[in-house]
Amino acid sequence: MVVGDVSRATYAGRSGRAPAGLLTFVWLLLWAPGLAAVGFGSVAEFNESGEFLPMAFGGLAAAVLAIACLLGTVGSVTRVQRQLLGA
Repeated sequence: MVVGDVSRATYAGRSGRAPAGLLTFVWLLLWAPGLAAVGFGSVAEFNESGEFLPMAFGGLAAAVLAIACLLGTVGSVTRVQRQLLGA
């Protein structure tokens, strides 16, 4: 929520939509389920059940995509804030 608020405040009054808004939404959408799938798949793997390994890899892919979205959001907001502050 904080990342979304900072993004909205940074882009307030600027033309167009904040590209960081979509990235923030995707990050929130993928982060928790991705970590849950990695955790569940990892625990199931210790019980010698190989069928959960794809779930762990899928969760890892979702978590990595979520991290990329978060980094994109922070980079976008930082760029605009630096322009506004003249830094």
